[in-house]
Amino acid sequence: LRAYAEKIGLAISSYTVGANFLQDDVAAEVERVKGEVDIAARLGVKFMRYDAGWRAIPDSTLENFEKDLPLVADCCREVAAYAAQFGITCSVENHGYHFQNCERVRRLVNMVNLPNYRTTLDVGNFMCADGDPVASVRSNIDIASFIHFKDFFRRTAGNPPVGEGWSRARAGHFLRATVIGHGSVELVPIVKIIKESG
Repeated sequence: LRAYAEKIGLAISSYTVGANFLQDDVAAEVERVKGEVDIAARLGVKFMRYDAGWRAIPDSTLENFEKDLPLVADCCREVAAYAAQFGITCSVENHGYHFQNCERVRRLVNMVNLPNYRTTLDVGNFMCADGDPVASVRSNIDIASFIHFKDFFRRTAGNPPVGEGWSRARAGHFLRATVIGHGSVELVPIVKIIKESG
């Protein structure tokens, strides 16, 4: 893949994998993700995203987050420290309800406390945890290493939508992904925040 990408002049910008450090065999999961770092290094990428931990909405409480944070930070730190030898910057995306609020992402990045551990900032994903995208981007832009653009249609819990493709946000609102600029994410102020951040 790397040779072919180089042949056609296509940069492989990032390597993204799933991970969940909230499971019974945490040590095996850390080793598995380190193996994914090896693949990222062979691909020649300098950015890698792996998830931190996942819980169902009813279990994504602040109490569980506080309990889970030290273990998840230790696992993320171990993988990022391993990736540092390859010059790879690792990141957590605001994904999966449990580590999705801008405050929770910041807490994790700060606790890992490595220069090559940041966040992949998805401008729309904050809505899944009931965050305001503009305020959340402003809060996390200084710890971002990579940015994704996403847009959602949003309906309040009291105004349920009709049709397929809708999912529930943590507080019960309804979301459906859509084409950038067609949904409820205020992209103009977000782009301004990103540009001003450098």
